[in-house]
Amino acid sequence: MIERILHFRAGMAVQRYHTVNLIVRETVGHHSCNVAWLVTQLTDTPSRALIQAALLHDAEEIHTGDVPATTKWRSKMLRDSLDDLEHFYRTDVGLAMPVITENEKAILKQADMLDLCFKMVEELSMGNQQCANILSRGTTYLWENQPLPQTKELLLKLEELMPLK
Repeated sequence: MIERILHFRAGMAVQRYHTVNLIVRETVGHHSCNVAWLVTQLTDTPSRALIQAALLHDAEEIHTGDVPATTKWRSKMLRDSLDDLEHFYRTDVGLAMPVITENEKAILKQADMLDLCFKMVEELSMGNQQCANILSRGTTYLWENQPLPQTKELLLKLEELMPLK
Protein backbone atom coordinates (compact mmCIF):
# COMPACT_ATOMS: atom_id res chain seq x y z
CA MET A 1 0.00 0.00 0.00
CA ILE A 2 2.80 2.48 0.83
CA GLU A 3 4.25 2.06 -2.67
CA ARG A 4 0.90 2.99 -4.24
CA ILE A 5 0.54 6.02 -1.98
CA LEU A 6 4.06 7.26 -2.73
CA HIS A 7 3.63 6.63 -6.46
CA PHE A 8 0.30 8.48 -6.49
CA ARG A 9 1.75 11.45 -4.61
CA ALA A 10 4.73 11.64 -6.97
CA GLY A 11 2.43 11.49 -9.97
CA MET A 12 0.37 14.37 -8.65
CA ALA A 13 3.45 16.64 -8.78
CA VAL A 14 3.85 16.35 -12.57
CA GLN A 15 3.56 19.71 -14.31
CA ARG A 16 0.74 20.11 -16.83
CA TYR A 17 0.91 22.19 -20.00
CA HIS A 18 4.71 22.14 -20.07
CA THR A 19 4.66 23.26 -23.74
CA VAL A 20 2.56 26.36 -22.99
CA ASN A 21 3.66 29.50 -21.17
CA LEU A 22 1.25 29.80 -18.25
CA ILE A 23 0.99 32.57 -15.72
CA VAL A 24 0.00 30.10 -12.97
CA ARG A 25 1.49 26.62 -13.33
CA GLU A 26 -0.69 23.59 -12.66
CA THR A 27 0.11 20.06 -11.53
CA VAL A 28 -1.65 16.79 -12.22
CA GLY A 29 -2.74 16.90 -8.56
CA HIS A 30 -4.49 20.25 -9.01
CA HIS A 31 -6.12 19.00 -12.19
CA SER A 32 -7.20 15.64 -10.75
CA CYS A 33 -8.81 17.28 -7.73
CA ASN A 34 -10.63 19.72 -10.03
CA VAL A 35 -11.83 16.87 -12.25
CA ALA A 36 -13.12 14.93 -9.23
CA TRP A 37 -14.98 18.06 -8.06
CA LEU A 38 -16.45 18.62 -11.53
CA VAL A 39 -17.62 14.99 -11.61
CA THR A 40 -19.65 15.72 -8.49
CA GLN A 41 -21.24 18.66 -10.30
CA LEU A 42 -22.10 16.70 -13.44
CA THR A 43 -23.92 13.89 -11.65
CA ASP A 44 -25.96 13.85 -8.47
CA THR A 45 -24.70 10.48 -7.30
CA PRO A 46 -21.15 9.81 -8.51
CA SER A 47 -20.01 6.31 -7.69
CA ARG A 48 -16.91 5.67 -5.63
CA ALA A 49 -15.33 4.14 -8.75
CA LEU A 50 -16.00 7.31 -10.76
CA ILE A 51 -14.45 9.55 -8.09
CA GLN A 52 -11.43 7.23 -7.91
CA ALA A 53 -11.14 7.25 -11.70
CA ALA A 54 -11.18 11.06 -11.67
CA LEU A 55 -8.39 11.14 -9.09
CA LEU A 56 -6.31 8.52 -10.94
CA HIS A 57 -6.97 9.40 -14.58
CA ASP A 58 -3.53 11.02 -15.10
CA ALA A 59 -1.50 9.32 -12.34
CA GLU A 60 0.70 7.44 -14.83
CA GLU A 61 2.07 10.74 -16.12
CA ILE A 62 4.82 10.37 -13.50
CA HIS A 63 6.33 8.02 -16.12
CA THR A 64 5.16 9.51 -19.42
CA GLY A 65 4.87 13.20 -18.63
CA ASP A 66 1.91 15.26 -19.74
CA VAL A 67 2.07 14.62 -23.49
CA PRO A 68 0.08 17.34 -25.27
CA ALA A 69 -3.26 16.13 -26.62
CA THR A 70 -2.45 17.61 -30.02
CA THR A 71 0.61 15.35 -30.22
CA LYS A 72 -1.48 12.27 -29.42
CA TRP A 73 -4.11 13.35 -31.97
CA ARG A 74 -1.46 13.55 -34.70
CA SER A 75 0.08 10.13 -34.08
CA LYS A 76 -2.05 7.05 -33.57
CA MET A 77 1.12 5.00 -33.09
CA LEU A 78 2.32 7.29 -30.28
CA ARG A 79 -1.15 7.35 -28.69
CA ASP A 80 -1.37 3.55 -28.75
CA SER A 81 2.15 3.23 -27.32
CA LEU A 82 1.32 5.68 -24.53
CA ASP A 83 -1.87 3.73 -23.76
CA ASP A 84 0.22 0.55 -23.49
CA LEU A 85 2.81 2.25 -21.27
CA GLU A 86 0.12 3.74 -19.04
CA HIS A 87 -1.48 0.31 -18.61
CA PHE A 88 1.92 -1.21 -17.81
CA TYR A 89 2.76 1.44 -15.21
CA ARG A 90 -0.67 1.23 -13.60
CA THR A 91 -0.46 -2.55 -13.35
CA ASP A 92 3.14 -2.42 -12.11
CA VAL A 93 2.31 -0.23 -9.12
CA GLY A 94 -1.24 -1.44 -8.50
CA LEU A 95 -3.01 1.78 -9.52
CA ALA A 96 -5.36 0.21 -12.02
CA MET A 97 -8.25 2.38 -13.13
CA PRO A 98 -11.51 1.43 -11.46
CA VAL A 99 -14.12 -0.16 -13.69
CA ILE A 100 -16.67 2.48 -14.65
CA THR A 101 -19.68 2.40 -16.94
CA GLU A 102 -19.76 3.95 -20.41
CA ASN A 103 -21.90 6.78 -19.02
CA GLU A 104 -19.35 7.37 -16.26
CA LYS A 105 -16.55 7.42 -18.85
CA ALA A 106 -18.43 10.17 -20.68
CA ILE A 107 -18.87 12.12 -17.42
CA LEU A 108 -15.15 11.73 -16.64
CA LYS A 109 -14.11 12.90 -20.11
CA GLN A 110 -16.40 15.91 -19.91
CA ALA A 111 -15.12 16.83 -16.45
CA ASP A 112 -11.54 16.47 -17.73
CA MET A 113 -12.21 18.78 -20.69
CA LEU A 114 -14.21 21.22 -18.58
CA ASP A 115 -11.25 21.57 -16.24
CA LEU A 116 -9.06 22.41 -19.23
CA CYS A 117 -11.60 25.09 -20.22
CA PHE A 118 -11.76 26.57 -16.73
CA LYS A 119 -7.95 26.69 -16.56
CA MET A 120 -7.73 28.45 -19.91
CA VAL A 121 -10.40 31.00 -18.89
CA GLU A 122 -8.37 31.71 -15.74
CA GLU A 123 -5.22 32.25 -17.81
CA LEU A 124 -7.06 34.43 -20.33
CA SER A 125 -8.53 36.54 -17.52
CA MET A 126 -4.95 37.27 -16.42
CA GLY A 127 -4.02 38.33 -19.96
CA ASN A 128 -2.46 35.12 -21.30
CA GLN A 129 -3.72 35.23 -24.89
CA GLN A 130 -1.78 32.04 -25.75
CA CYS A 131 -4.56 30.09 -24.10
CA ALA A 132 -7.37 31.27 -26.39
CA ASN A 133 -6.71 28.57 -28.97
CA ILE A 134 -6.62 25.83 -26.33
CA LEU A 135 -9.90 27.08 -24.85
CA SER A 136 -11.48 27.13 -28.30
CA ARG A 137 -10.43 23.52 -28.98
CA GLY A 138 -11.71 22.42 -25.56
CA THR A 139 -15.11 24.04 -25.89
CA THR A 140 -15.50 22.84 -29.48
CA TYR A 141 -14.72 19.29 -28.36
CA LEU A 142 -17.32 19.46 -25.61
CA TRP A 143 -20.05 20.97 -27.79
CA GLU A 144 -19.45 18.36 -30.51
CA ASN A 145 -19.43 15.28 -28.23
CA GLN A 146 -22.89 14.97 -26.74
CA PRO A 147 -22.48 17.26 -23.74
CA LEU A 148 -24.55 16.53 -20.68
CA PRO A 149 -27.13 19.21 -19.76
CA GLN A 150 -24.88 20.29 -16.87
CA THR A 151 -21.91 20.53 -19.24
CA LYS A 152 -23.91 22.72 -21.63
CA GLU A 153 -24.88 24.97 -18.73
CA LEU A 154 -21.25 25.30 -17.62
CA LEU A 155 -20.07 26.01 -21.16
CA LEU A 156 -22.60 28.82 -21.48
CA LYS A 157 -21.45 30.27 -18.15
CA LEU A 158 -17.82 30.05 -19.28
CA GLU A 159 -18.71 31.97 -22.43
CA GLU A 160 -20.18 34.70 -20.22
CA LEU A 161 -17.00 34.85 -18.15
CA MET A 162 -14.69 35.04 -21.14
CA PRO A 163 -15.95 35.61 -24.68
CA LEU A 164 -14.61 32.88 -26.92
CA LYS A 165 -14.41 35.07 -30.04
